[in-house]
Amino acid sequence: MNVKILLFIILVAVSAGLVAAAAVISPAQLPYPIKITIFVIGLLMDIFAIFLKDYSEFMIGILGQRSKNVVVSSEAPYVFSSARDALVVKSGDGYNATIYVKIPIYRSSTEMKIEERVDFARMVGRMVGQSRNVARYTTGMFVMNKDMYIQQLRESINAAENEESSAVTSGQSSEELARIRGKLSMWRNILDSVNSNVSYEQISYASVTAFGTNEFEAVSIAQQHGRELISGIGTLFGVQPAVITGSELLRFIEPEYQLPYSTMAENISKSVEEEVI
Repeated sequence: MNVKILLFIILVAVSAGLVAAAAVISPAQLPYPIKITIFVIGLLMDIFAIFLKDYSEFMIGILGQRSKNVVVSSEAPYVFSSARDALVVKSGDGYNATIYVKIPIYRSSTEMKIEERVDFARMVGRMVGQSRNVARYTTGMFVMNKDMYIQQLRESINAAENEESSAVTSGQSSEELARIRGKLSMWRNILDSVNSNVSYEQISYASVTAFGTNEFEAVSIAQQHGRELISGIGTLFGVQPAVITGSELLRFIEPEYQLPYSTMAENISKSVEEEVI
């Protein structure tokens, strides 16, 4: 039976029992003020039962809004390996270690002729089948965090503005002043272009997971599988795959690295400005 229906029946039954008891018991045994109180409690229980039946999500939200027990995740946390080239997580009596290999392939079948598409599909099929271990091949799109690049552009603009001010003060030639102002205009145009568009980065990668009785064993086996993937993919496509390390690994488990906070703030501000305008 549905939990909401069950609670509704229980509350209505208890309310009916209270009202019936208050009606049957004589005033000598149960004074009128207590009878009235019981009637009111019964009425409130009926009202609560109706609200619980029809608005249970709303009622539960109100009752639990001050709860301090917040479950973030029931899974074991990921940690970096000592070399920061793998993500390790406790699994039962052992550990799982996952290696991510970046594949520098940026070709699209939409840009190929039919024969090229067939050859490319065969190469992808061979890439998937060349590993003896289970591997996942994925192409992902990530929003680029352009904060550092924007800061460099602003520093270049400041330097060009100082150079312009110095040129005007020192009375340099009009040709030199025009050159400095042209450079300043270039940096400003680049900054406007970078700020006006959201930039995306495409990453093709393969990931492989290995199990070990301890963290070192799991990471060692995963690294070996990663080297096999790098060798096979590099030979097949003529590229140089590489193991993804450091904070770049967080792209695959942390939404903040997939869509940086600064970019989200810029998009929100842009949306607000457009609505105001």
